[in-house]
Amino acid sequence: MTSKRSILIASGAILTLLHLALTFSGVLELLEVKVADYFHNKRPASIQLYNKLTVVEISDFCIERVGQWPWPRSVQAKLIKQVSSRGAKVIGLDFLYIEPSPKKKDDIALKEAISEAGNVFLAAEIKSARDIGEYVGDFRSPFLVQKPLPIFEKAAKGLGLVNVDFVHDNVDGIVRRLPLAKKDTTGKFLPSLSLALASAYQDTTPAYLDDGGIRFPSQAYTIPTFPSRFRPKTDDPRVEKTRFERSAYINYDEQMQEGNVTQILASDLLVGSEPVSRHHFEGRVVLIGVNHSGLDLKLTPYGQIPGVYVQANLVRNILERTFLKRISPLSLAILVLVTGALSVLVVLSFSVVPAVLLTLLFVLLYTLAAYGLFVHKLYLLDVVPAVTLALLIVVLLELLQATLSLRRRMRNLQHLYELGRVFNAVLNLSELAELVLNTYLE
Repeated sequence: MTSKRSILIASGAILTLLHLALTFSGVLELLEVKVADYFHNKRPASIQLYNKLTVVEISDFCIERVGQWPWPRSVQAKLIKQVSSRGAKVIGLDFLYIEPSPKKKDDIALKEAISEAGNVFLAAEIKSARDIGEYVGDFRSPFLVQKPLPIFEKAAKGLGLVNVDFVHDNVDGIVRRLPLAKKDTTGKFLPSLSLALASAYQDTTPAYLDDGGIRFPSQAYTIPTFPSRFRPKTDDPRVEKTRFERSAYINYDEQMQEGNVTQILASDLLVGSEPVSRHHFEGRVVLIGVNHSGLDLKLTPYGQIPGVYVQANLVRNILERTFLKRISPLSLAILVLVTGALSVLVVLSFSVVPAVLLTLLFVLLYTLAAYGLFVHKLYLLDVVPAVTLALLIVVLLELLQATLSLRRRMRNLQHLYELGRVFNAVLNLSELAELVLNTYLE
């Protein structure tokens, strides 16, 4: 008969392997990203002013002063000239120019401003080549690049993608990670707007690695990028996952809109009564974007922020090398297996109460360690797979152990009952023999 210990070990091994499969199926990922969001919101706020980046906002107040958005492109041209004249090293425009202006002279004015600045990068957008609009932001389907009008593309220094992948990486609508480059149908890599701006600021060209990574050879720095942990929310074969496409985890600065980065109102540059200091622009990356109610808002771990600040966070992550890192799939698999083995050992070595207490202590210490790594090392250690496996094993194996013990006791009681019947039968035979013997002697 199989021993209770063997049954518990085999059950623990099966639970661990099933949990490992569940982990890599992406089912637990929605819980894991919520834990990361919680860590984001609980870590101490940064109060360090970042002086390599300036954001020029087109806010509600600016629209009240200058006029309804979108402004005439002649006005946008004036804004670019104001920024360029103050010594900006690189300028990024976080809006699309895919339709001609009602007034051709406005387009000409904008083209001339972009050309004269000589350092302006424009936004481009990916559209699915097979089904435009059905899979918004799907970076892993065949695609077309929706570029600015040729008049503006030729004048710009370069283009940068501004799409967000909501199919594979951000399936719950919260922007936590973004691809920094995409290979087009000709094999050429297209950078994101943030990567294009950061590369130009550093006067370097990134190298695109075969596994989807991005490296700056002159600085011996590789941006940490990772494959998706989610499965697409569709069985449509047109959504083609590509093994080597990866994206970076954004390390958001909660205080970026609260003063950690220089913010200038576009209206102050256009119609302001007080001059805006050159100090806020000279030698910096300058992002121009909309911060207007209901326009280009993105959900992040800290709530809604304008899309231009998502780009600003990415630029800062690249320049400061502060992207979040995450445990590799191989390391995660080893972690799950070790957690399963230790949890089974705890169940085998201790009675119910100590086993439960030790498991709860493990959950607490592991979660605190993960939080510490996030805060101090910018490292995302997966919490949900290890914690849920430890709890699952201690609960189910203790229940199994109790069930086996109960069955053993029931078998023992059955044996006692059978022995009682036999013993009772034996007693009855003895009494009968004594009665017969007494009768014979008489």
